[in-house]
Amino acid sequence: GLPGEMKDLLFSTALLGNFCFDLIKSCYIKSENDTSNEANFDELFDQLIKSDLFLISLDDNRKWFRYHHLFQRILLNQFKNKYNSERIHCIILAAARWYEKEGMIDQALNKLILAGEVSQAAELVKAHAHAEFLKGVGKVNTWLNKLPHELIENNPSLLLLTAWHAFGQFHLEKIPPILEKLRRLIKDTEPDSQVLSELYFFEGNFQYWMGDTEGS
Repeated sequence: GLPGEMKDLLFSTALLGNFCFDLIKSCYIKSENDTSNEANFDELFDQLIKSDLFLISLDDNRKWFRYHHLFQRILLNQFKNKYNSERIHCIILAAARWYEKEGMIDQALNKLILAGEVSQAAELVKAHAHAEFLKGVGKVNTWLNKLPHELIENNPSLLLLTAWHAFGQFHLEKIPPILEKLRRLIKDTEPDSQVLSELYFFEGNFQYWMGDTEGS
């Protein structure tokens, strides 16, 4: 007996798991019969929170919420046949874009992988990896482990990220095989200048420690 817009909201929030007002508002997709405007959405979300429909607050400020996992499962099972795969895909992608804009790269990556957008996930990792390396190497390795191995092996930029991870952990013995794969990969191509710059850095670094100062 709930109105259509509330059903849409219930489905969107259940689909995304953890949610807050700004996230849901950014990816909430109105049904064909929904003529509500943004003000109505604000009121609708407020009604949802006050209804306390098996909601669990995830912070003291009651900004982030999730459903009890059994109720979430019920919602998804109840509505899964109402929404086509394209609409579900759009909701998840909109959430990924919001998370990236907010600097929540882990969550953005998870949503892209959930949506099956592996290429976009790889681009996200490449875009944010070097900034993350300044904080430590562990997080980027976690990101890389979420990508298909074959994709990494055939992408020069992703291969170099595995070299940077080894470099940051002082596992220098792992780097030459990576560079050899990279050379084979870019052979007879016109590689990106960034790829060449990083390749030359590693080559120069090894030459220095081998005593070839001039070559380095």
